[in-house]
Amino acid sequence: MHKRSLATAVLCGGLRVAAAHSATNCTAAHSALVAFGEAVMTFKPRPATPVHVALPLAAPAAEVVQAVGGAELNVAVALSRVSAAPIASYVSVLPHGPLGDAVRSAAEASGVATENVVVDGSPHSVLGTLHVVDDGSGPRPHYQRHHSAFATVASGDTFDWPSLLSPAKWLHVTGITPLLGPGPAAAWSTALEAAAATDGCDVSLDFNHRPALGSLEELWALVQPHVAARAVTLLMLSEDSLRRLAEREGVWPGEGAEHASQAAALSSLRQRWGVPLLGCCFKRAAAPREAASGGLKDTQEHKNTLFGGGGVVRWSVVATAAGEVSTGDTPVVHRPREALGGGDAWVAGFLHGLLDAGEGWRGEAASSRAAIARACRRGDLLAALSMARFGDLSDVSGGALRAAEARWAGVTAQLNASGAGGGGVVVGGGGEGASGAAPPQRFAPFHAAAASVFERFGRTRLVPVVSLASPEAAEPVARALLRGGVDVMELVLRTPSAMQALRLIASKVPEMAVGAGTVLSAEQAEQAVAAGASFLVSPGTNPRVVEWATQRGVPIVPGCATASEIEAALELGLTHLKFFPAEASGGAAALKALGGPYKDVRFMPTGGVTQANLPSYLSLPGVFAAGGTWLVPAEAVAKRDWAAVEALTRAAVLAAAEAS
Repeated sequence: MHKRSLATAVLCGGLRVAAAHSATNCTAAHSALVAFGEAVMTFKPRPATPVHVALPLAAPAAEVVQAVGGAELNVAVALSRVSAAPIASYVSVLPHGPLGDAVRSAAEASGVATENVVVDGSPHSVLGTLHVVDDGSGPRPHYQRHHSAFATVASGDTFDWPSLLSPAKWLHVTGITPLLGPGPAAAWSTALEAAAATDGCDVSLDFNHRPALGSLEELWALVQPHVAARAVTLLMLSEDSLRRLAEREGVWPGEGAEHASQAAALSSLRQRWGVPLLGCCFKRAAAPREAASGGLKDTQEHKNTLFGGGGVVRWSVVATAAGEVSTGDTPVVHRPREALGGGDAWVAGFLHGLLDAGEGWRGEAASSRAAIARACRRGDLLAALSMARFGDLSDVSGGALRAAEARWAGVTAQLNASGAGGGGVVVGGGGEGASGAAPPQRFAPFHAAAASVFERFGRTRLVPVVSLASPEAAEPVARALLRGGVDVMELVLRTPSAMQALRLIASKVPEMAVGAGTVLSAEQAEQAVAAGASFLVSPGTNPRVVEWATQRGVPIVPGCATASEIEAALELGLTHLKFFPAEASGGAAALKALGGPYKDVRFMPTGGVTQANLPSYLSLPGVFAAGGTWLVPAEAVAKRDWAAVEALTRAAVLAAAEAS
């Protein structure tokens, strides 16, 4: 074991890593993405909300939202959150102590590997900070990072990049890092050179010019050699950087440029620089005065569109060797909570799309352009969904992202639409404050379920309710149900192995739409969706769980048993409810009576439903499906009698068809 000056770090195989991991665990993470850059602790003014108890603060004290962030870490977290398995690794330098631990904990909680983080144990090691301060012209970021552990320790020989990158598909970096000082710039350049020399490892570089750190000319002087050396596969520019670099290269069409001209400038730069993919995200105010086809005259005007209250139209353009790929015809309309973080989430969504495509995105074929278009759309949606929450790190799950893609396939995504008829979910809006803005609209169901999960419910009108004591039974049960004719199931979270079983079904039996039942908290909902749940079912109507689900576009069917509970659910914008416990609450007769005044509500009776009484429920016009445990009895699971499960399912499907 070698020694080094950083007291809380160890050296393993030539790689400096955090001491919290034992020497036996000091191996390069086998990740599809390696993200390298500095993490910061952010402090932003707390926004006004509809329910906000102000603290008795002495002037000029103010409440703030504290969060872990950092552009590269944001990408790693967002990518891991939407992936079925951990696929991202984070490489950085963090200070020893609670602040560095907080960053690592946040990353690891999101599934990001941190084995390759160096911990600086020097006495005055600090974490960089970002304070958002409104100077009267809008919120502006102010950094304190030149003396951070990352800025003072990172250097060209800090990391063993060939070992780190040998299993990776992508290295992600930004233009922030090389402007933090000579050491970070050397580490950044070394990483890019190592990626260029590593077979199968592409580089994603978000230009991300921050004027507070240096001029655009300084940054381009550092980036350009790597672009010229063909070391960069994807280069992302902001609208402002696109304009300024295009002017520098003599390909900018001039003041008041229309969007088509901006896209043409992007293609001209790509051809001149030889970068395979050159991208830019575009945003305009959703108000009529700012049409999506309009130009952008001022960067500050562009930033301020995020605070106008009317929402934002977002789309992206990527220039390729085969021409421009744009989502301009099917943009995403949303209402951001704050202006920061959308670009990082877009990169994560785009890279996730390319990883899904394998090698299919390369080349000039129509299929390659289609793969890049799907990746752009995924980036647009993930950016919008991520900006519906405060904080830098995205918590959007793969289930929520897939639901959004299914719901808005081929059309403009109206993520700030309200009401069941619009099929949207309010993902933004601010509280009523000094500006006099209206309070946010009530969250409404995001009916991706109408296109996927609820459509499956309607095929057989059966939802097997399954409890598994062992994950080994997960796949056989799901396949037995499929053979019996049912492709949707509710796996209740009542056993210690339920999450593992859910994950197994979602990954190994993708043709089965598996939902999580007995969801009692927002935390459980998040874990279930991360494990692959396509929908959520709860015994009661918990507003926190409902808001969590609808805010992220996850279909949810909460429970109710009385008229008062139905009306409470309606207040939350819900239209599909579970009548539970059905038999104990009066059975089909009671549900028929409740359906009279609530003709727009659709029910799923569960609890005491059997093969014998199934027809009495399915004959009711307000019932969209019935849930039951009799399809997968505990005795059959214990005996591994999958033929019995299949037979029970076939019989139930036949009974449901006769009752319909």
